[in-house]
Amino acid sequence: MSPHDDVDMESVYSQFCASVEGDTTVIFQNTQRLSAKDYLFYTSVSIQSAVTLRSMLDSGSMACSLSSRVLPLLETSNIVSSDSISPTSVVLFGCGGLRTIPVGVCELQMKVLDCNISVPTLIVDGQSDDLILGSNVIKHLIRVLKTSDDFWDKVSLPDKSAVDDENLLQLLASVEKWRGSEMPDKVGTVKLKHAVTLEPMKEHLVWGRLPSHECLSAGSTVIVEPSESRTVPRTVMVGRIVTPLWGDGWVPVRVINPSNKPVNLRRNCKLADVSPCTALEDFDNDYLDAHQDESVHMSLLKLSDFSDIGIS
Repeated sequence: MSPHDDVDMESVYSQFCASVEGDTTVIFQNTQRLSAKDYLFYTSVSIQSAVTLRSMLDSGSMACSLSSRVLPLLETSNIVSSDSISPTSVVLFGCGGLRTIPVGVCELQMKVLDCNISVPTLIVDGQSDDLILGSNVIKHLIRVLKTSDDFWDKVSLPDKSAVDDENLLQLLASVEKWRGSEMPDKVGTVKLKHAVTLEPMKEHLVWGRLPSHECLSAGSTVIVEPSESRTVPRTVMVGRIVTPLWGDGWVPVRVINPSNKPVNLRRNCKLADVSPCTALEDFDNDYLDAHQDESVHMSLLKLSDFSDIGIS
């Protein structure tokens, strides 16, 4: 099994769970590659303001892990000791099927991108990177950074450069930024190129097209939402969707016919407005409460919940 294979991760997880003892927790590491940006992002992490480690941000890992070769450095700096390392029943499985049993787990005080967090960290023999920050920390960082005005100021600017910091912010924003000298408030209005008949009481995916004279940023993330034009049909409902922008101007539109009879939409009918998308986020029920401690917990995978490894 390689990172390029199209693998049913739920089946793989079930298979691995069946191969370990019942009191063992299974955690997946390195299960994904970053779409669009197919290289790994690294950042500096300060451990208790004493040691700085080069850390890999890996959305395909569920937990944070520390290379055992870094332990002597942390022990010399009085950050960890043999008493602070606890045994663990966790078993790690990587994308290549490699099974690893951590040496133990310890609590580390980290400073990542100006965010102070306390993280339970697995200690792993043979890990090539000093520190791997998994999805439990990445999701927390996204929530914290998105409350910062500085973050929104940066992601609102068009993509003019390819520096690592900008790419990291783009990754955290979960979108492909608009490329060009200026980011427009509105890309254009989608029109139907052919007449369409909508069946009653059903939702439809209809393809329309932006005007050919519009300046498009192919591949950038856009929001498609109901048009503000006065000529929009009032007998249908247009839903909001987020989608990549095609270079030829074709755009998918989510249309619902709520009536009990067919509705005909004419050719050149205006349906939806298209605007650049600055950032995208799925709400996490665990963090709807604004009053919480600044700590991160190890995310343990459940058979019925694969959200932490990108499976819905």
